[in-house]
Amino acid sequence: MDRLDDAEISRTELEFFRDKYHADYCTGNFTPTLCALAGERTPLQAGCGPAEKVMALAAEKLKKGQMEKMLIFCPDAVGEVHRDHCPEIFAPLDACADLRLRGTTVMKSVTPICFTTIFSGASPIVHGIRDFIHPVVTVDTFFDVMAEAGKNVALIARDEGCLDHLFRKRNIDYYGFRNDETAERTTIRLVKENYYDIIVSYMEAFDHYGHHTDVFSPECIRELKTAVRRFCDYAALIDDCWGKYNRILTFTPDHGQHRVCDKNGWHGTHRDDVPEDMVVNHYFRIRTGSDH
Repeated sequence: MDRLDDAEISRTELEFFRDKYHADYCTGNFTPTLCALAGERTPLQAGCGPAEKVMALAAEKLKKGQMEKMLIFCPDAVGEVHRDHCPEIFAPLDACADLRLRGTTVMKSVTPICFTTIFSGASPIVHGIRDFIHPVVTVDTFFDVMAEAGKNVALIARDEGCLDHLFRKRNIDYYGFRNDETAERTTIRLVKENYYDIIVSYMEAFDHYGHHTDVFSPECIRELKTAVRRFCDYAALIDDCWGKYNRILTFTPDHGQHRVCDKNGWHGTHRDDVPEDMVVNHYFRIRTGSDH
């Protein structure tokens, strides 16, 4: 199988889920979009092109300039179902972001499969992660492209977690953490230090509490509010610290969650081909640097 075949297989698989849920965006569009914004190539096995609405927004905001700084915020398991159930929680996010795209993820709708598609543009058949396992990804990824382009990239993820394993062996820097509070502090510090061109910052707590309580438990509602608050805080932070650069901030969940009831009561789960797990919203905020 050559790489052109891989890209075509990815396109067919990603389009299947996108069409099934009547969306015009999928998580496979994410990396091709960011690569296009930075003026770099698309990963070799990617099955999608850039998201047209994001490119149009960037053309309007940047006046054909390229993206120089990226902060990619990845809250685990935040699906459209949560926005529909708690629109008041997401109102600050809607106000802070420039654009929301309703899109689909991939099956099985679990973290390693979904984030591999997000950061490669390849479908599960092609990237090879088909269950809840997290070996080092062997297909071409966002991290390979940006390192090849000479970008300084930081990946902030939980120690021994999916993202920490999946994208190893790249020419980027890895920051492990024990909890989300450490990840947030690290993100803030790295933005202020202004060494990195690209920072990927992961948030685990909403997914964790969903599995152990219920997707609409008080603990989960608290973490939804935290995710929204972090995005808005990061927006203000990069405006302050990266103000001279063309910059983008994204809110990039991997999948959603649905409720189940068993002998232990209500709790959340995901890995199914159902709207609660498969439909996510990606948000984009683009600003022009003052030096441009």
